[in-house]
Amino acid sequence: MEISFKSFLGISVCFLSSLFMCSSNALVKHLKTTSPVTISCLRFFYIWLMAQPISLSRLKKESPFPKEKRLLLITRGILGAINNAVKYWAFQVST
Repeated sequence: MEISFKSFLGISVCFLSSLFMCSSNALVKHLKTTSPVTISCLRFFYIWLMAQPISLSRLKKESPFPKEKRLLLITRGILGAINNAVKYWAFQVST
């Protein structure tokens, strides 16, 4: 049985995701003077910048906002932004 790189790809992505999430939570905890909404907007802006190469490469094949899923994508974006702002606010308010 041969073990390849692909078998560890999922677990390594999960590990990196949790590492970045923990470090961002620790950073938010110590940023008392910055608004949680500002931090959330900056986070979404950097995620948008990192997703642009993939999105632009797939633009010729398919639309990034298909009509049948457009309302779902907008709702998911709004609820995700509210979730992050409230979570960051809770981190700052707690001790």
